Amino acid sequence: MSENQILPVWKEQFRVRHSEVTRNGFLRTDVFFDYMQEVAANHAKHIGVGLEALNSIGLMWVLSRLKLQVFRTPLLGETVAVTTWPSGIERLFATREFLLADENGETVARASSCWILLDKTRMHPRKVLETLPAKLPDNSARKRNFTNLDKLPRLPVSHPVRIQIPESMIDVNQHMNNARYIAGMFDWLAETCRMAPQIAEVQVNFIAGTAAGALLETAGTIEGKNFYIESVLGTEPHFQAAGILLES
Repeated sequence: MSENQILPVWKEQFRVRHSEVTRNGFLRTDVFFDYMQEVAANHAKHIGVGLEALNSIGLMWVLSRLKLQVFRTPLLGETVAVTTWPSGIERLFATREFLLADENGETVARASSCWILLDKTRMHPRKVLETLPAKLPDNSARKRNFTNLDKLPRLPVSHPVRIQIPESMIDVNQHMNNARYIAGMFDWLAETCRMAPQIAEVQVNFIAGTAAGALLETAGTIEGKNFYIESVLGTEPHFQAAGILLES
Protein backbone atom coordinates (compact mmCIF):
# COMPACT_ATOMS: atom_id res chain seq x y z
CA MET A 1 0.00 0.00 0.00
CA SER A 2 1.47 3.36 -0.99
CA GLU A 3 1.84 6.16 1.53
CA ASN A 4 -0.81 8.34 -0.16
CA GLN A 5 -3.39 5.58 0.37
CA ILE A 6 -2.85 5.53 4.13
CA LEU A 7 -5.69 7.10 6.11
CA PRO A 8 -4.13 9.32 8.81
CA VAL A 9 -7.38 9.26 10.81
CA TRP A 10 -9.51 6.14 11.38
CA LYS A 11 -13.18 5.87 12.31
CA GLU A 12 -15.46 2.97 13.27
CA GLN A 13 -18.96 2.70 14.69
CA PHE A 14 -20.25 0.47 17.49
CA ARG A 15 -23.82 -0.28 18.53
CA VAL A 16 -24.03 -0.49 22.33
CA ARG A 17 -25.09 -4.06 23.13
CA HIS A 18 -26.91 -5.57 26.10
CA SER A 19 -23.72 -7.26 27.31
CA GLU A 20 -21.93 -3.90 27.43
CA VAL A 21 -24.17 -1.93 29.80
CA THR A 22 -24.91 -1.68 33.50
CA ARG A 23 -28.20 -2.65 35.09
CA ASN A 24 -29.30 0.95 34.40
CA GLY A 25 -28.44 0.74 30.71
CA PHE A 26 -25.25 2.86 30.76
CA LEU A 27 -22.14 1.83 28.85
CA ARG A 28 -19.61 0.31 31.27
CA THR A 29 -16.23 1.97 31.61
CA ASP A 30 -14.33 -1.10 30.41
CA VAL A 31 -16.30 -1.06 27.15
CA PHE A 32 -14.95 2.42 26.35
CA PHE A 33 -11.52 0.74 26.48
CA ASP A 34 -12.71 -2.20 24.37
CA TYR A 35 -13.88 0.19 21.65
CA MET A 36 -10.68 2.22 21.73
CA GLN A 37 -8.31 -0.75 21.60
CA GLU A 38 -10.30 -2.20 18.68
CA VAL A 39 -10.05 0.91 16.51
CA ALA A 40 -6.40 1.46 17.50
CA ALA A 41 -5.51 -2.10 16.47
CA ASN A 42 -7.40 -1.82 13.18
CA HIS A 43 -5.79 1.50 12.31
CA ALA A 44 -2.33 0.17 13.19
CA LYS A 45 -2.92 -2.77 10.83
CA HIS A 46 -4.02 -0.38 8.07
CA ILE A 47 -0.85 1.70 8.53
CA GLY A 48 1.36 -1.40 8.46
CA VAL A 49 2.34 -1.46 12.12
CA GLY A 50 -0.31 -3.83 13.44
CA LEU A 51 -0.15 -7.20 15.19
CA GLU A 52 0.91 -9.35 12.23
CA ALA A 53 3.50 -6.89 10.91
CA LEU A 54 5.13 -6.51 14.31
CA ASN A 55 4.95 -10.21 15.17
CA SER A 56 6.97 -10.99 12.05
CA ILE A 57 9.90 -8.91 13.38
CA GLY A 58 9.55 -9.80 17.06
CA LEU A 59 7.88 -6.63 18.29
CA MET A 60 4.60 -5.70 19.95
CA TRP A 61 2.65 -2.66 21.08
CA VAL A 62 1.86 -2.36 24.78
CA LEU A 63 -0.55 0.24 26.13
CA SER A 64 1.20 2.09 28.95
CA ARG A 65 -1.03 5.05 29.89
CA LEU A 66 -4.41 6.41 28.93
CA LYS A 67 -6.51 9.33 30.11
CA LEU A 68 -10.26 9.30 29.42
CA GLN A 69 -12.74 12.12 29.93
CA VAL A 70 -16.45 11.32 29.63
CA PHE A 71 -18.95 14.09 28.94
CA ARG A 72 -21.97 11.79 28.63
CA THR A 73 -22.23 8.04 29.09
CA PRO A 74 -23.90 6.35 26.07
CA LEU A 75 -26.94 4.16 26.61
CA LEU A 76 -28.06 0.73 25.40
CA GLY A 77 -28.86 0.77 21.67
CA GLU A 78 -27.00 3.98 20.87
CA THR A 79 -24.41 4.09 18.11
CA VAL A 80 -20.98 5.34 19.15
CA ALA A 81 -18.50 6.54 16.51
CA VAL A 82 -14.87 6.21 17.59
CA THR A 83 -12.26 8.28 15.75
CA THR A 84 -8.54 7.76 16.35
CA TRP A 85 -5.19 8.99 15.06
CA PRO A 86 -1.49 8.68 15.95
CA SER A 87 -0.42 12.01 17.41
CA GLY A 88 3.36 11.82 17.69
CA ILE A 89 6.24 10.62 19.84
CA GLU A 90 6.78 11.52 23.50
CA ARG A 91 10.06 10.15 24.87
CA LEU A 92 9.76 6.36 24.28
CA PHE A 93 5.99 6.58 23.82
CA ALA A 94 3.98 6.65 20.63
CA THR A 95 0.87 8.70 21.40
CA ARG A 96 -2.63 8.18 20.01
CA GLU A 97 -5.83 10.21 20.40
CA PHE A 98 -9.49 9.18 20.51
CA LEU A 99 -12.81 10.98 20.09
CA LEU A 100 -16.11 9.22 20.75
CA ALA A 101 -19.31 10.76 19.38
CA ASP A 102 -23.02 9.94 19.38
CA GLU A 103 -25.39 9.66 16.42
CA ASN A 104 -25.79 13.45 16.34
CA GLY A 105 -22.04 13.98 16.11
CA GLU A 106 -21.81 15.29 19.66
CA THR A 107 -18.61 14.29 21.48
CA VAL A 108 -19.42 12.00 24.41
CA ALA A 109 -15.83 11.24 25.42
CA ARG A 110 -12.21 11.88 24.50
CA ALA A 111 -8.93 10.22 25.39
CA SER A 112 -5.18 10.28 24.88
CA SER A 113 -2.95 7.23 25.13
CA CYS A 114 0.75 6.31 25.30
CA TRP A 115 2.09 3.09 23.78
CA ILE A 116 5.47 1.39 24.15
CA LEU A 117 7.05 -0.67 21.38
CA LEU A 118 8.59 -3.77 22.98
CA ASP A 119 11.05 -6.40 21.83
CA LYS A 120 9.06 -9.60 22.50
CA THR A 121 12.13 -11.68 23.34
CA ARG A 122 13.85 -9.38 25.81
CA MET A 123 10.74 -7.30 26.73
CA HIS A 124 12.81 -4.14 26.31
CA PRO A 125 11.43 -0.91 24.80
CA ARG A 126 12.56 0.06 21.31
CA LYS A 127 12.75 3.50 19.72
CA VAL A 128 9.53 3.87 17.75
CA LEU A 129 10.62 5.92 14.73
CA GLU A 130 13.82 3.92 14.21
CA THR A 131 12.21 0.49 14.57
CA LEU A 132 8.72 0.45 13.06
CA PRO A 133 8.36 -1.28 9.67
CA ALA A 134 6.19 1.56 8.30
CA LYS A 135 5.96 5.31 8.73
CA LEU A 136 3.33 6.75 11.05
CA PRO A 137 1.08 9.40 9.44
CA ASP A 138 1.77 13.03 10.31
CA ASN A 139 -1.11 14.40 12.39
CA SER A 140 0.86 17.26 13.93
CA ALA A 141 -1.78 19.76 12.81
CA ARG A 142 -4.45 17.99 14.85
CA LYS A 143 -5.05 18.91 18.48
CA ARG A 144 -4.05 16.49 21.23
CA ASN A 145 -6.59 15.84 23.96
CA PHE A 146 -4.15 15.44 26.87
CA THR A 147 -0.37 15.64 27.18
CA ASN A 148 2.27 14.62 29.71
CA LEU A 149 0.54 11.58 31.18
CA ASP A 150 2.96 11.03 34.04
CA LYS A 151 3.43 8.32 36.63
CA LEU A 152 0.73 8.19 39.30
CA PRO A 153 1.79 8.47 42.96
CA ARG A 154 0.80 5.48 45.06
CA LEU A 155 -1.70 6.20 47.84
CA PRO A 156 -2.81 4.18 50.87
CA VAL A 157 -5.55 1.74 49.85
CA SER A 158 -8.02 -0.55 51.58
CA HIS A 159 -10.76 -3.14 50.95
CA PRO A 160 -8.67 -5.51 48.83
CA VAL A 161 -10.37 -7.86 46.37
CA ARG A 162 -8.35 -10.84 45.15
CA ILE A 163 -8.94 -12.68 41.91
CA GLN A 164 -7.02 -15.46 40.19
CA ILE A 165 -6.76 -14.35 36.57
CA PRO A 166 -8.67 -16.74 34.28
CA GLU A 167 -7.74 -17.58 30.71
CA SER A 168 -10.69 -15.53 29.44
CA MET A 169 -8.88 -12.32 30.48
CA ILE A 170 -5.70 -13.07 28.48
CA ASP A 171 -5.12 -11.41 25.09
CA VAL A 172 -2.92 -12.10 22.06
CA ASN A 173 0.10 -10.58 23.82
CA GLN A 174 -0.13 -13.41 26.37
CA HIS A 175 -1.12 -11.24 29.33
CA MET A 176 -4.22 -9.73 30.90
CA ASN A 177 -6.01 -7.44 28.46
CA ASN A 178 -6.07 -3.76 29.36
CA ALA A 179 -9.88 -3.55 29.42
CA ARG A 180 -10.04 -6.35 31.99
CA TYR A 181 -8.06 -4.21 34.45
CA ILE A 182 -10.69 -1.52 33.88
CA ALA A 183 -13.42 -4.08 34.59
CA GLY A 184 -11.67 -4.83 37.90
CA MET A 185 -11.57 -1.12 38.69
CA PHE A 186 -15.27 -0.84 37.83
CA ASP A 187 -16.16 -3.81 40.05
CA TRP A 188 -14.15 -2.46 43.00
CA LEU A 189 -15.92 0.92 42.71
CA ALA A 190 -19.31 -0.77 42.36
CA GLU A 191 -18.77 -2.88 45.48
CA THR A 192 -17.45 0.06 47.49
CA CYS A 193 -20.10 2.56 46.32
CA ARG A 194 -22.88 -0.07 46.30
CA MET A 195 -23.89 1.02 42.80
CA ALA A 196 -22.55 0.78 39.26
CA PRO A 197 -20.21 3.76 38.86
CA GLN A 198 -20.12 6.27 36.04
CA ILE A 199 -16.71 7.80 35.43
CA ALA A 200 -16.25 11.47 34.60
CA GLU A 201 -12.48 11.22 34.17
CA VAL A 202 -9.76 8.67 34.75
CA GLN A 203 -6.06 8.18 34.05
CA VAL A 204 -4.86 4.60 34.02
CA ASN A 205 -1.26 3.38 34.01
CA PHE A 206 -0.40 -0.17 33.00
CA ILE A 207 2.85 -1.05 34.74
CA ALA A 208 3.43 -4.78 34.28
CA GLY A 209 1.86 -7.67 32.41
CA THR A 210 -0.23 -10.17 34.36
CA ALA A 211 -0.28 -13.84 33.33
CA ALA A 212 -3.14 -16.33 33.54
CA GLY A 213 -3.30 -17.93 36.98
CA ALA A 214 -1.74 -14.96 38.78
CA LEU A 215 -3.42 -13.85 42.01
CA LEU A 216 -4.08 -10.15 41.49
CA GLU A 217 -5.22 -7.95 44.38
CA THR A 218 -7.19 -4.77 43.67
CA ALA A 219 -7.72 -2.15 46.37
CA GLY A 220 -8.39 1.57 46.48
CA THR A 221 -9.59 4.66 48.22
CA ILE A 222 -12.41 7.14 47.59
CA GLU A 223 -12.51 10.71 48.89
CA GLY A 224 -15.61 12.56 47.80
CA LYS A 225 -15.80 12.00 44.04
CA ASN A 226 -12.08 11.32 43.68
CA PHE A 227 -10.75 7.78 43.65
CA TYR A 228 -7.45 5.93 43.44
CA ILE A 229 -7.22 2.21 42.67
CA GLU A 230 -4.28 -0.12 42.17
CA SER A 231 -3.85 -3.78 41.33
CA VAL A 232 -0.78 -5.56 42.69
CA LEU A 233 0.85 -8.95 42.34
CA GLY A 234 2.37 -9.59 45.74
CA THR A 235 3.74 -6.13 46.53
CA GLU A 236 4.45 -5.08 42.93
CA PRO A 237 1.93 -2.74 41.27
CA HIS A 238 0.69 -3.90 37.87
CA PHE A 239 -2.03 -1.26 37.34
CA GLN A 240 -3.01 2.14 38.72
CA ALA A 241 -6.03 4.38 38.17
CA ALA A 242 -6.88 7.83 39.49
CA GLY A 243 -10.07 9.60 38.56
CA ILE A 244 -13.31 11.37 39.27
CA LEU A 245 -16.75 9.83 39.61
CA LEU A 246 -19.70 11.43 37.86
CA GLU A 247 -22.02 13.28 40.21
CA SER A 248 -24.99 11.04 41.04
